[in-house]
Amino acid sequence: MTMLPLTLHTPLSGVRISSVVPAEKTGDDDADHPITNMGLALKLHYIRGVYFFSAEAVEGLTIYDLKKPMFPWLALFYTASGRIRRSETGRPFIKCNDGGVRIVEAHCEKTIEELLLARNNDHHFSVDSFLAHDQVLGPDLGFSPLVYIQFTWFKCGGMSVGLSWAHVLGDPFSASTFINMWGQSMKGHVPSKSLPLPRPKKPEFPLSTIIKEPFSLKRVDPVGDYWLTTNNCKMETHYFHFTGKQLDDIVSNISSLVQPVKISHFEVISAMIWKSLSKVRGDSGPRIVTFCTRISRTSETDENEVPSNKIVFSIARTDINRRKAIYKNWQH
Repeated sequence: MTMLPLTLHTPLSGVRISSVVPAEKTGDDDADHPITNMGLALKLHYIRGVYFFSAEAVEGLTIYDLKKPMFPWLALFYTASGRIRRSETGRPFIKCNDGGVRIVEAHCEKTIEELLLARNNDHHFSVDSFLAHDQVLGPDLGFSPLVYIQFTWFKCGGMSVGLSWAHVLGDPFSASTFINMWGQSMKGHVPSKSLPLPRPKKPEFPLSTIIKEPFSLKRVDPVGDYWLTTNNCKMETHYFHFTGKQLDDIVSNISSLVQPVKISHFEVISAMIWKSLSKVRGDSGPRIVTFCTRISRTSETDENEVPSNKIVFSIARTDINRRKAIYKNWQH
């Protein structure tokens, strides 16, 4: 276990880092897991999420209680404990060497309410930046953990769980399944069998039909073993607050016009955001919008597969003058 210095401008103290490894050895010494083309396309991206729990929900829990269920849990998600290696051709793959995931422990001098209030009042104050570990693979690529899990205790007695997940390992759905399975493990519900490997599916649009590189992707310069892209764009975070009742009322009003089409809360939120952007920008755009979706699950067993990237990129290009949308899909 390692003590880390307090990061400037963050209300954290007593930061500790340790590791948790699978309870069982993964296969033989040469076990490895290939990375798909889509996984490599997303290798410079990272998924972060923070879950908050009240003092009543975590009362009496210790770090031992939080770590103990992880050992059998990681034996199922064995790729999450692996490390990146390169084959003789130079193509990266995940070596399932049971290197483990990193655990970060920290204490926050504020209450959860104070922290969220500060975030709402100052959009430059990013909670994710210090409640989920700022993970980057490399420059010692072969020794960089693919997953960090951060436990932060607050002055009010509450706790947050921050997940930092390398996108090369799997998409957001895989990351969500991963952390939710740990929650089930905390209750003593752990599947007894290993997770099956994802079953490859035939693309709906074969690569042979693609004439040119799609607008939705942009080639970046080689980065070697330091998997971090330089962001030259000035960006800010903005938070939208919706109550369940507000969304239900909107869905109810829309459903009465488009029955029997079923509309989700996510679709309603997306429509409101794009409508707002359209009003702000007017005829200047956006004219091309990129959508990132996941291949639909074909069975319940897909939820219990080894993490993978089943992402599909699509674009919608709009001719504002004619008010006509042309949809194009592209998939690895």
